[in-house]
Amino acid sequence: SMTALGAWQLSRSFQSQKLTEEKLASSLSMLNATLESTADGVLVTDLNGNISRWNQKFVDLWHIPEGLLNSQVKYPVTRHIASQIAQPKVFYRKVLKLYNFPQDSSVDKLQLKDGRCFRRFSQPQRVGDMIVGRVWSFDDITDQKKAEAALKESNRKLEIMSLTDGLTGIANRRHFDATLTQEIALHTRAGTELS
Repeated sequence: SMTALGAWQLSRSFQSQKLTEEKLASSLSMLNATLESTADGVLVTDLNGNISRWNQKFVDLWHIPEGLLNSQVKYPVTRHIASQIAQPKVFYRKVLKLYNFPQDSSVDKLQLKDGRCFRRFSQPQRVGDMIVGRVWSFDDITDQKKAEAALKESNRKLEIMSLTDGLTGIANRRHFDATLTQEIALHTRAGTELS
């Protein structure tokens, strides 16, 4: 028969286990909420590249077919992603390098065949001092890249406008002064005369 002390200890043990399970459930709930609320697509893998977690934004960015992630095997997902990238060999080399050097972090840009551009972040996942996997995040920067290109083109047009006469299209005094300064510097370095 169980003594009162034994029953009390068993009850305390069950209460402690229940509290631990509740804390774990709360932590997992917070992790899932954080993953789903981020604007980036997130993929978490183990050290071999096998998939352990992902968020819906990742699925949406890469147009992952339903069920492809459920196997949690890296190869079908990696092939699906690489099939969308303009330079898949560069993509594969970078992925392989990061798995060969798990302590490394990385930030780079991926140009997709459909014209989109993603920024890819990757860093080791640590538990204490031990690296247990890798976290990948993807951010769609297509609109940012388009805005940068439009700004660059606008600046180029403004530069042309500032160096030519608007009516005749002939180079103006500002263009003459800039060209003269360049030519003087060139002839001074070369030791030749300017005429």
